Amino acid sequence: MKTIETTELNLISGAEAPTQAMDMTIAVTTATSAGAIAGAPFGPIGIAIGSAIGAATGALSSLGW
Repeated sequence: MKTIETTELNLISGAEAPTQAMDMTIAVTTATSAGAIAGAPFGPIGIAIGSAIGAATGALSSLGW
């Protein structure tokens, strides 16, 4: 009987352990969209500025600052 390794189980189940890069991507994406939504009432310029601020905030928070 073959022993199934942990990595094989992860591949079978589709489970993937989160990495720092994945956490960073989620933080930046979430903060960017939140900034865009917050800036939406101010038009396209507000969306652009809100997105930029959100992306910077997400990057800093994912680094632990």
